[in-house]
Amino acid sequence: MSDVLAAAEGARSQASAAGGLCDGGRGGSEGDGERLSPSSENEDITQQPEPTSQIATTSGNDALPCRLQNGPSINEDTTKDSERGDGNHEEQDVAGKEILTDQLQQQKEAGEEVKVKERSTRPPLLIPPTTWTSSKIREFKVKMAKEKNARMVVKRGEVLTVRVPTHPDGKRVCWEFATEDYDIGFGVYFDWTPITSTAITVQVSESSDEEDEEEEFEGPIPVGDVERGSKSYLRSRYGEIMPVYRRDSHQEVQVGSHDYPGEGIYLLKFDNSYSLLRNKILFFHVYYTS
Repeated sequence: MSDVLAAAEGARSQASAAGGLCDGGRGGSEGDGERLSPSSENEDITQQPEPTSQIATTSGNDALPCRLQNGPSINEDTTKDSERGDGNHEEQDVAGKEILTDQLQQQKEAGEEVKVKERSTRPPLLIPPTTWTSSKIREFKVKMAKEKNARMVVKRGEVLTVRVPTHPDGKRVCWEFATEDYDIGFGVYFDWTPITSTAITVQVSESSDEEDEEEEFEGPIPVGDVERGSKSYLRSRYGEIMPVYRRDSHQEVQVGSHDYPGEGIYLLKFDNSYSLLRNKILFFHVYYTS
């Protein structure tokens, strides 16, 4: 029995030793597997990011030089385009300025031509007359009442114009006039026209404009106002010596004279167009002196 038991225990010890060797081999393999697998996983983890980081780094390093290289080229192109654009704008500005300068020059020349034409058509300026008054109105009226055609009636709303041509033997025209009871408007103009007759004529119209309504006028026509001094319609050849103003001819004799500016006709206007109710009795005397 003891031999049998000893033999059995020896077999068990051998079997357990064999089992331990097998377990140890398995454990070692598993242990080796465990040691290898982490390292392999770590290697995979370490190796996998490397391409990504390399790609990122490479792409980053490659992209930066590209930007640096491409940046100046784009800026240069943009600068060139802007320079071309600036050049085109400058050329356009220069062309526009030249066109504007030409237009202004043409307008200036046209304006100068118009001014020259105006100067050529406008009559020369006339010196003002010499005027004064006389208190001897009664004596003057008595004297004029005896003269032929020295007393006239200027009806309400009318203008009487005495046309006095320059005389070959005279150098100066003179006038005297007075009215009965009420004042009257009076002005003197000169018509630069050749003389065909030295006869004094009288023209009556309802207004100072009516005399020239058939004439053609150049430039704006001034508006007349006998209360403030009238500049009635004037032909292009007319010159103003004294505008029409209301005169106190019913209180004093109105006297005046004017040196001949040349050949033409004096227009002595007696204006009653502002009166709607009253006719005016006029006494006047016109003559020339040498």
